[in-house]
Amino acid sequence: MHKYNPKAKIIILLRNPIDRAFSHYLMDFRLGFCSKNFENIIDEPENYPQYHQQYIELGNYFLQLKRYHEIFHKDQLLIVFYDDLKSDSPTVMKTIFSFLEIEFQDIDYSIQNSFLTPSNIFISELYKSNLLRKTIKSVLPERFLSFIKSIFFTNNSKPTLSESIIKKLKVYYKSDIVKLEKLLNKDLSKWDLK
Repeated sequence: MHKYNPKAKIIILLRNPIDRAFSHYLMDFRLGFCSKNFENIIDEPENYPQYHQQYIELGNYFLQLKRYHEIFHKDQLLIVFYDDLKSDSPTVMKTIFSFLEIEFQDIDYSIQNSFLTPSNIFISELYKSNLLRKTIKSVLPERFLSFIKSIFFTNNSKPTLSESIIKKLKVYYKSDIVKLEKLLNKDLSKWDLK
């Protein structure tokens, strides 16, 4: 990236790694890309190396950010925290626009994230196609898309993590978070991982 554009401005969005891991898993589960049990993926990384890497290991932010800090000047990096974006979107977006040196545009900040699951296996298989999803979204009006979703998808309550899984992941991420706090010079106790 630096070789291509040494003056690049990079925005990095960080989320509590436990929340990020489970959210990524739920998205893949909902789309039919993963049918494995989340706890098994945590406990048996050797049996599920690809899933463990995607869901669990990607939450080790320190080494990833350290590389950016070694290559790019700190003025070229903007670290945004998901919790801040969620709780105060207008302020965070103003910071992002300012960082990019572009004029602020007001944006719709409404949250659109419901936990929809395909109503049957056929719909689940169709929904796996990213190209098909993009095509449908580009040709159908929003009102019709909502109607289609109401027919072919079920609005479920979002699953939650058990305390035992949260405890395991807190132990797993603890040392990475300590190093990340030092790198960013930022208190991350709001993630409650220590």
